[in-house]
Amino acid sequence: MVDGLNDATVALAFLLVVLFVATRWGSRPAVVASVLGMLCFNFFFLPPVYTLTIADPENWVALVAFLVTALVGGQLSARAERHAAEAEAGRTEAMKSAEEIRDLYNHAPCGYHSLDKDGVFVRINDTELEWLGYTRQDVIGRLHFADLLAPESVKTFTREFPRLKAEGVVRDIEFDLVRRDGTILPVLLSASAIIDSGGRYLMSRATVYDISERKRAEAEVRTSEARRAATMQASLDAIVAVDARGGITEFNPAAERMFGHRREDVLGREIEDVIIPPSLRDRHRQGLARYLTTGVATVLGRRVELTAIRASGEEFPVELAIARIALAGPAQFTGYIRDITERKRAEDALRRLNRAHRALSSCNKALIRITEEAAWLDEICRIIVDEAGYRFCWIGRAEHDGAKAVTPVAQAGVDEGYLKTLNITWADTERGREPTGTSVRTGQTQAVKNIAADSRLVSWGQDALKHGYASSLAIPIVVDSEPFGALTIYSAEADAFSDEEVELLSELTGDLGYGIATLRTRGERERAEAEIRALNAELEQRVVARTAQLQNANTLKDELIVREQAAAAELAAAREREGQIGFRIQQMLLLTQPPRDLSGLQVAALTIPSQRIDGDFYDFFKHENQSLDVIVADVMGKGVPAGLLAAATKTNFLEALCHLMALSRAGALPEPKDIVTLAHADMVGHLIDLESFVTLSYARLDLNRQRLDLVDCGHTGMMVVRATTGRCEIVYGDNLPLGIREGEVFSQITVPFEPGDLFLFYSDGITEMRDAAGELFGAARLSDCVRLNRTLEPEALVEAIRRAVFAFAASDTPSDDLTCVAIKVGDREVPLARAELEIDSDVRNLRRVREFVRTFCRDLPGCPLAEEGIAELELAVNEAASNIMKHAYHGRADQRIDLECEAFPSRVAIRLHHLGDAFDPSAVSPPNLDGSRESGFGVYFVTKCVDEVRHYRDERGRNCIALAKVRKS
Repeated sequence: MVDGLNDATVALAFLLVVLFVATRWGSRPAVVASVLGMLCFNFFFLPPVYTLTIADPENWVALVAFLVTALVGGQLSARAERHAAEAEAGRTEAMKSAEEIRDLYNHAPCGYHSLDKDGVFVRINDTELEWLGYTRQDVIGRLHFADLLAPESVKTFTREFPRLKAEGVVRDIEFDLVRRDGTILPVLLSASAIIDSGGRYLMSRATVYDISERKRAEAEVRTSEARRAATMQASLDAIVAVDARGGITEFNPAAERMFGHRREDVLGREIEDVIIPPSLRDRHRQGLARYLTTGVATVLGRRVELTAIRASGEEFPVELAIARIALAGPAQFTGYIRDITERKRAEDALRRLNRAHRALSSCNKALIRITEEAAWLDEICRIIVDEAGYRFCWIGRAEHDGAKAVTPVAQAGVDEGYLKTLNITWADTERGREPTGTSVRTGQTQAVKNIAADSRLVSWGQDALKHGYASSLAIPIVVDSEPFGALTIYSAEADAFSDEEVELLSELTGDLGYGIATLRTRGERERAEAEIRALNAELEQRVVARTAQLQNANTLKDELIVREQAAAAELAAAREREGQIGFRIQQMLLLTQPPRDLSGLQVAALTIPSQRIDGDFYDFFKHENQSLDVIVADVMGKGVPAGLLAAATKTNFLEALCHLMALSRAGALPEPKDIVTLAHADMVGHLIDLESFVTLSYARLDLNRQRLDLVDCGHTGMMVVRATTGRCEIVYGDNLPLGIREGEVFSQITVPFEPGDLFLFYSDGITEMRDAAGELFGAARLSDCVRLNRTLEPEALVEAIRRAVFAFAASDTPSDDLTCVAIKVGDREVPLARAELEIDSDVRNLRRVREFVRTFCRDLPGCPLAEEGIAELELAVNEAASNIMKHAYHGRADQRIDLECEAFPSRVAIRLHHLGDAFDPSAVSPPNLDGSRESGFGVYFVTKCVDEVRHYRDERGRNCIALAKVRKS
């Protein structure tokens, strides 16, 4: 051993080295260290003389101790390192989990917070802070939860927070949180309480969900339901919903009104038992079953017309549209139902009206070819029955005997001995108070809408019903201002005679009376001519036979001369009467008044016949789409034949227009060329048979499209004067005159126009007027005259043309018929407001007239009328209506007056239309204002209260009083 050291100390030192190596680097390096330590222990620390041998037990003990220490220390060191590594990994994982939990807490899609026992925030996540717009420093320990609540939610929190602390949990509580910017955030909150070991409340754990979208969706659902309910309530159409078995699930108020059932009484009932007539129920069940089985539908998505039934059992027509409700599950359907009873009645009325139009046209045609009065009456009855579709018609002549009988002179239709049982009289007795006798006696139309329901007709109504007559119309016939009798018409339908039909049939009756007068005049003329011929023949025979005795037969000669003169005078009177009738035709049937109330157009017309009546005529058709049709025509010939042919031509065009309008879709206007083609096809055969023809211009001025469509049929052309350049040109078409060739198809040309442009239609009587030297006036002179006077109003322009033509010819008697129509295009003034009123001609309705005017003028758009102006206009209309009632209708209270009010930016216009006597204001002298008169100031008041007054006949032949009041800015 080394001095100062013993072997135990050295061994212990090496043992510690081995233990250090084992703990630091592990067992293997420790074993190596053990071997090295053993060697060093034997050969370094011990002297050679004392070196231990291998068999020495101490040496083995040291070696074993080194090895055990190395192995155990290494294992213990490795285990300690493993434990340290595992502890470190645990700490790292725990920190990571804590971070993830903290991130999940702060960024969860819902809000989290905790409140202490006082309701103050102690914890809150980032999500809820972001919702509210606060920072954590603003909230934690500073804000009470109630500080963030709307007032109503504060009450909820005050109630629920104590319950949370007492029961430990609350669920699904709705609160309205107030964000930092003042907006509301609806939330749903569930919370549980954290308690200590003693059960005392420490804090809450709350989960908060943003329910804004849910609230918005709920609001949209409520709005949708409210809108649907409002639609169901406000709809004018019936709405009925049914399920897959046909049970009613919805029945709106309109359906209650339409069908007469209460909603609560029909819900759940099958629809076929409620609104479907028995005859259609099997078809309904089959159709529903087929759709549910195959998906094939015949009525879904379509609009169909069917028959429905009311609670009273009444069947009526409806328009039905069915849609399937887009919902999952069994099929559900919604039906939209519209009562079309009134529309069907209107269609029936229109159909009857068109038949009446055809009958009127056919009567005018018949008058041209028929020469006998009896045949004329029979033909009228036949036309009314065959073409107008009525069941029975007859004409009765009023006898002026003691019994005042009404004798049937013509009839057509289903009679079956009915007339023989009537024994009608027009005397004022009980038997004379049936419609025909009353019509003859009073001179007024008598309409019976429903014979079965009219208590006045007990005496003869049952016989009428047995023959199939449901309604009747009796119209007085007047011939040369004297009562002739009555035209009585029976229909198989109740309520068959509308006001328009009555008006047309009254016009037909007027034509009937005119035809009777014409035929009688024609017969008188023929008899007078025959008598003159007979007298001339007799005179010639006597002159030849008694030439030698002529000196002695002065008395006889004078007698014959007197008779001849009387016959000649009678013939002249007949011809004068024929001329007067023809002149009435010209004025009443051929010369329509130009329209005066079409905004954007000024129209004037002039015609001067060469023989009191001519074949020239013009007509105007005003349409609702701001269009005006103009017809200017010249029939070959002069006198009454030409006038009759012109009347038939005009009627053909009216009939063609009505026919094409009835066939058009959506009320579209037919083209002028189609109207001319159809009218020509109806009349070309008659024109060829009569060896006559008609030249004609048919023009349509469309203000919306600012163009004129012209069909020129061999006429003189149309003169156009442009406002911008003053250039005048004549536009011609290339069509043949009417009556030249059958099967003719007519073409049209289009002329654009601008405000200020002028159109002139004229007859060849103007251009062919000659002066003393035989020179024609010509188109060039007419063009110069128009261009020179183009700035005048149309009335002044046609007057200037007349003066120029007569000045050129140095004569006031034209050699041919002169006709011209001038139309100037202006700036269209669109009315800002419009209203209409129809009243009976009863003075008690004057109050309604005044209220109508005041109501219309009170709230006009634009510049208002002053109260004084309204009062003046009210007085003027009151006086005008009163004059119509008293003077135009002579106090009859059963006539009609139509009022139209229109407000323009510059004026208020009011028109009063009536069918009474025309009024000539020039015939009324100004009233004396000295107090000597107490009445008769109506015309004076009207002219003083308004700025303009006009009296004229409108395009429908009615008399019109037009008043205008300027709106002052």
